[in-house]
Amino acid sequence: MPEMQLSGDPDLLPIEVLAYMAFPNDEDARNQLIASTIVTAAAESPDGEIQVPAAILKMVVEAPGLPAQAESVAQQAKKSGFICGNVLLNFLELSECTGDVSLAKSQFLTSKYLSKAKNHFGDKVANAEKSVRAAWKSHRSVAHLWAAQCLIVETENSREIVIEKLHSEGGFERLVAIAREIYIRTKRITLTSRAKFDIGEVWLVPEIPNLPDANIRINGLSSWMKEGLKAYVRRKR
Repeated sequence: MPEMQLSGDPDLLPIEVLAYMAFPNDEDARNQLIASTIVTAAAESPDGEIQVPAAILKMVVEAPGLPAQAESVAQQAKKSGFICGNVLLNFLELSECTGDVSLAKSQFLTSKYLSKAKNHFGDKVANAEKSVRAAWKSHRSVAHLWAAQCLIVETENSREIVIEKLHSEGGFERLVAIAREIYIRTKRITLTSRAKFDIGEVWLVPEIPNLPDANIRINGLSSWMKEGLKAYVRRKR
């Protein structure tokens, strides 16, 4: 599996990983997002503590609208990432609780969730099934990272998944630790079962020293998934 190509600067590490999460298939877009994030942070720094590398400064000078443009594109990419992460979490819940799981079923349940008037994204998503397929195609290589982010921000209200054994106050380390556990569990399930689900090649974060352990406990199917499964059975008939 390919490893992310990172600078090695610990201060840039979270920004670089976020760029991979937003644009897993577009190196130029990743670099633009990194540049715009650094420039924005430098502009907001009260004491000028953040220094902008010359190469990044040159990029922004040549394209003055870059920060706003990159952020706008990144917001749409993040939406696709959250959708993709939900598909992978559906897979894990279905595998643990029913043993009957496939990519089609995991995507269908996500589309049912998105078609509701109120969901994590705030609004009903038009053409939900098409949006889910497109999101999976574009972001499947970072699905484990987005699944971790989904768990961090929405577990309390919408899923029966508990994050255990994670004693870290750092948001980035927390994200990477949970993503690693999700990836390991996903690979184990796909290798030892007949699940019709292939995550394909994924971007792996290089080893981070002293990364905390994380464990995921699935207590059962979420209520909205149970309702969605009834609709999936009816559709198949």
